[in-house]
Amino acid sequence: MSRLLTEKEKLLAGFLLTKNASMGDDFIEMAFFQIKEGVVDELGNSFLLSFRNENCNFIDVGRLPVELIASDGGVPILIYATVAVKPDGSEVLDTFVMDKMDGTSISAYPDQVDEMMVVCEGRRIGGADLREIYRVD
Repeated sequence: MSRLLTEKEKLLAGFLLTKNASMGDDFIEMAFFQIKEGVVDELGNSFLLSFRNENCNFIDVGRLPVELIASDGGVPILIYATVAVKPDGSEVLDTFVMDKMDGTSISAYPDQVDEMMVVCEGRRIGGADLREIYRVD
């Protein structure tokens, strides 16, 4: 199903982007535009979203370095986005993902950012301390 992001999704994706500001101003500006105006496709469920990037032949796709961890009934939810690199070297958002780590459906949408842990390369760098449910260095 193709659609715009919901307000909750925009807020959460925007919060994730602010934590990845080191990606550079051009990318962050484009990514915020994609969040505000871009069309996404649900890939199987509403927690795996692919941004429509028309006429793009990507040369590389990778995850943003900073990710968020939320809790749903004591089970961690990994929240991250992937970035695609176009042949001209510019980057665009490719996917926005919320993955409950036990494989079950998310029962409570993770929207309390002050209750999320901020993780970069396997290390907690801020936010709530959820190390009892998600192991980091």
